Amino acid sequence: MLRNHQWQGPLWCADMFTRTSLLIAAAVALSAALAGCGSENDSADTADKPATSASPTGGAEKPEGRLLTAADAKAALPAISELPGSGWTTAPASTETTEPKVTPEKCSPVMNEISTDYTGYKSKLAARENITFTNEAAGQTELLFEVASWTNEADSQLPLTAAQLVENCKTFSATEEGLTLEFTAETLTPLQIGEQQAAVRLAAEFQGTKIYLTVFEARIGHNLISMVQTSPDPTDKSNEYKPLVESIVTDLQKTA
Repeated sequence: MLRNHQWQGPLWCADMFTRTSLLIAAAVALSAALAGCGSENDSADTADKPATSASPTGGAEKPEGRLLTAADAKAALPAISELPGSGWTTAPASTETTEPKVTPEKCSPVMNEISTDYTGYKSKLAARENITFTNEAAGQTELLFEVASWTNEADSQLPLTAAQLVENCKTFSATEEGLTLEFTAETLTPLQIGEQQAAVRLAAEFQGTKIYLTVFEARIGHNLISMVQTSPDPTDKSNEYKPLVESIVTDLQKTA
């Protein structure tokens, strides 16, 4: 869904998206930003292949895999001072959800259920906290980190199951509010963090700008840690941001 948009000439100027299922908004927003169209809510600067892999949990529950409160999840998120380089700003949080219509329908989970904001997950989540950073200097990059805790531990792998469908959904279209985008999807090699992992990259083009969205998710017990990179640069920078994901795990261990 396009959020807080305004009409300026031929382009929609929308706020940045905060979660995976807002890909269409991301494509529109990034295309507009790269064309020099500003957002009403810009923040001020403050300071190849397996889809999933698994290892048995075994033994006692890990502290970082315990059921979290919202305060636990929020405390584990990285601070802007931890990000590499300069030019990062924080983006306002969004509570909006959207579920574009996907064709073919079998590929809908790749667009909608890979993200914890999927409406079917709301009753399953005990906590979900995220933070988004943007960097115009780094090619209009957006970086989301999220910690979601699932009441039923087994449910924490549902987004990873959706990610596995990429193997049979290399191309699909998504339509919302009359706008249709054509997507390509591929699996990437995930960071070896957690008990199960998934890494996928989706790409779409809007008004001549190609947008790449790279999703990494790691499951530990009740919890799912997500990192989402959005940029016109196709480079997967997961290894560069790996210390931030590791710091989330470390912080969850400390708050036990």
